[in-house]
Amino acid sequence: MIRTTSLRIQGRKGEFEKDRNFLATAASVVMDMKSFSSRFSSFFRKCMCISGAFFLLVAIHSEAVILNSGDDNTNTTAASYTSSDISSLWNSVASVLDSSGNYSASAVYLGNGYFITANHVGLSTTVELAGTDYAIDYSYTPLQIGTADLKIFRVSGTAAATSILLDTTSGNDVGKTGLIIGFGVGNNGATTGGYLWGSNYDQRWGTNTVEALTIASGTTCLMTYFDTSAGSNEAALTLGDSGGALFEYVGGKWYLSGIAIGVEESGQSVDGDYNCYAQVAAYASVISSQVSAVPEPTTYALMTMGAGLILLAVRKQRRNSR
Repeated sequence: MIRTTSLRIQGRKGEFEKDRNFLATAASVVMDMKSFSSRFSSFFRKCMCISGAFFLLVAIHSEAVILNSGDDNTNTTAASYTSSDISSLWNSVASVLDSSGNYSASAVYLGNGYFITANHVGLSTTVELAGTDYAIDYSYTPLQIGTADLKIFRVSGTAAATSILLDTTSGNDVGKTGLIIGFGVGNNGATTGGYLWGSNYDQRWGTNTVEALTIASGTTCLMTYFDTSAGSNEAALTLGDSGGALFEYVGGKWYLSGIAIGVEESGQSVDGDYNCYAQVAAYASVISSQVSAVPEPTTYALMTMGAGLILLAVRKQRRNSR
């Protein structure tokens, strides 16, 4: 449902009152902005859920991140990130498979067999981690975290696990450059100011800077925007990236700071488009208590979230299209 709501926007350059047609049920939004007051209207124009159901704005299946380089064959391995070793992060991001065994969304492994993804992501029977399939354990009922677009689920089976660290500090994300990892689609050629979405799914990484903190539709969100002047690794979410990961490097360690949940528009990523990530710090205590509540039955491999970078490349033939 589209409705007009009054948005109170607070940023470093002041406060504004705006009336906007806001998609879905997003209500009062408070933003700690860096330097992009000129982009307010374009963001609140629309925001799309990236995995098959209405949430923040308009729903779509999220894809692998699109890279500003336009090259689908780059950033498809952990080794291609040279600033630090991200192999543990890369191997903790999983793909949620649909009933046909195709990539459909992303998830992140938390430990004890538990994963976290966007609540709007539909679960079938299987997730894939580091090339191995694991069955979803429905003896554990997937749990939505409060009213947020976040969901925890569990798998059965064994795998070598690598634990990730949760960001537990709220309020320090704005201005930090994050690493995005997801299993979405790549690009399908250039369009004015950006790239069209393709249909080939693959795991990719990219980077982007957190520009704002937003509260909308019951979820505390971190916001990034696609800046085509920011270099070849600048990334945007796309179809299949819902549930993907946003990591931040602090004090020599990587922390999971966000889970991909929405994009501004469907079908393309252009300069100035916003992406939304549920802020992990806002829900860290609930996540930790849930994951540690049940003794680890065996060792599970970490399933990394697909962050929606628009890098377009094909990982496997069976995942190519939906």
